[in-house]
Formats: sequence, structure tokens, C-alpha cells
Amino acid sequence: MTDVTVFLSCSLFFISILRPGIGAEVSLWNVDINSSQNAVFRKTLYANTTIFMRFQGDLALCDSNLAFNISWYLRSSVCYNEVFNTPDNKALTMFGLDHMLKEDWNGFYSQGYMYFDNCSALFLPKVYYTDFSTYQPLISPQSEEGRPSNQSAPQGWLEKPDIGAVAKAWFDSPYLFIVKVQPQQRGDASGGRPGAEEEETNDVPGNLAFIMTVEMKGPREYSSPADWPLMMVCF
Repeated sequence: MTDVTVFLSCSLFFISILRPGIGAEVSLWNVDINSSQNAVFRKTLYANTTIFMRFQGDLALCDSNLAFNISWYLRSSVCYNEVFNTPDNKALTMFGLDHMLKEDWNGFYSQGYMYFDNCSALFLPKVYYTDFSTYQPLISPQSEEGRPSNQSAPQGWLEKPDIGAVAKAWFDSPYLFIVKVQPQQRGDASGGRPGAEEEETNDVPGNLAFIMTVEMKGPREYSSPADWPLMMVCF
């Protein structure tokens, strides 16, 4: 595992060289939500960086008959281009994938979902999970029989999630974080079930307006390896 960590750390590029004129990567996003919506976030993260989500809005502008299924997918890759140069529409098709896009584009993934019975539950700050979701290595795109029997078991953390925490980064690496927001009428049979977003339509009756905040907090003074001004370039 140490060799993998060193390899991933050394695979990170000095961002100012790759993207001249662009400053530090964004660590906090506020997204206006007014319907079923997908969002893609990209960042180079330190290991043990925590990803937080919270939702804010006016209850008067949110139909009390609506429930919400929020699903997310976190993916790391040794390939910088896979994360930062993949258009949003293509990145969204990667949601839930357990395999590499190309051979040797190694990485890991984790995923989860949250169900909120109404707007009040959505806006209330809370601990979403008793434990952080485990992460698993991406399998080869050439694998035809699923995950090999000698594949390492899912990995996790002893640390417990804080209020608003949904996921943690496992290595220093570029990451994609994809979120799907699916409002639905309360009482739908699909409510709270993983994968239900595929069955939902974009036309959900009722008022809907709130802000989804995604924040990534690293364990060091610099929130991302890409923000470190003296970062080495190695291959």
C-alpha cells in the first residue's frame, strides 16, 4: 500500500504548469437547485480530505410534499486528464462505474446516497452516516467476469463522519465527485432506494428552490496538493 501511495503522490502534476494562469483549485461550491439536477466537481485532494454537503433554503419555497434522493459517486484516477479534461456530460456517464476507462488508468471509487423525507429534513444539519462508505479499486476494462477473486477487499476508516460529512479521499490524487439530486413526490415506491434516480423524471410538480453546498476540507494548511507552490513534478 505504501508503494501505491508514493506512486500516486508522484503522479500528481504541478498545476501551474499544466494550467498556466489558473490559481488555486476551488474547495467550496454553491449550486442552485430548482429541479432534478446533476453536478460534477473536480479537485486534487490530499488523502483524508473530507467532503461535506449541506442544503439551505426557504421552507416557503420548497413544497412540503416533496422528498429528496441525493446520490453521489467519488472516483480517483492516476490520470489527470480523466478528471480535469473530461466534459461534464461524459463525466456523468461514469456515475457508478466500477472499472477503469482505459487499461492502467488505475484508481478507486466510493458511492452512497441519502434520502430526505421532506424539505425540513433536507435543510436540517445532521450526521448523514454512521460510517464513511468504503472504497474499492477500479477493475480492468478488459475484465469480463466481474471483480477478480483476488481483488483486495473494500477499505474504510476508523474515523466517524462529522455533521455534513459524506466521503473521504483515500490517496493524494485527482478526484471526480458527482452528485445527482432527484426530488420526488412523497410516498413514491422508489423513495430512498439506491438507483431510483434512473426512474425519476425531470418534471416533478411543486415548488423547489434551495442551495446545495459542497465543501472539501483537507488535513493540512493547503487544501489540495495542487495548491502547494513547490510541488514536485515526477512521473
